[in-house]
Amino acid sequence: KYWPRWRGPSGQGLVTGSGYPDTWTSTQNVLWKTAVPGSGNSSPIVWGDRIFLTTARENGRRLSLLAYRRSDGKLLWESAAPQGVVDTGSDHKNGHASATPATDGTRVYALFGPRGLVAFDFDGKVIWHRYLWPIEAYHGTAGSPLLFGNRIILYQDQYSDSFIAAFDTRTGQQLWRTRRDANVGWGTPIAIRAGDHDEIIV
Repeated sequence: KYWPRWRGPSGQGLVTGSGYPDTWTSTQNVLWKTAVPGSGNSSPIVWGDRIFLTTARENGRRLSLLAYRRSDGKLLWESAAPQGVVDTGSDHKNGHASATPATDGTRVYALFGPRGLVAFDFDGKVIWHRYLWPIEAYHGTAGSPLLFGNRIILYQDQYSDSFIAAFDTRTGQQLWRTRRDANVGWGTPIAIRAGDHDEIIV
């Protein structure tokens, strides 16, 4: 019922319970099919009867969040990210909509590479948008944001000025940013409890 981010609740692709289907054909264990406009590499996330994923059109000039009704696959809305920089360095194997969004049940947070970080409400309205910084990674961007409490955490390793940063989920305000001594890479952070404190692992 709730798969709110990349690789699920734990960030490790694991769920509790048993009896989940693990075999599919064009008809077996398929309740519905629906076409997805544009193209993208993000994974869908689920919150109740909503499925969200990102897509790109017009060779990255139009980037959007899509919302589907889980029960029947109906497209409920498509909301475009604010206009801005087009990631011209994106590789054909990657694309322009690779980061999986995250949700806390109130807002959906989507990372669109150099276009920035965007928060949408469940009706598709843009709540806030934060342009990040010039991003230079030869295959484009791909890492997904981590929702941790009231913070969105992301990192980007690139040719220069690699960083990890946290943003307030309510306002999009940057809470902190730390430089990383790293080369080009792609990844999604996870949070763990280490003794008496929390750590972000990248």
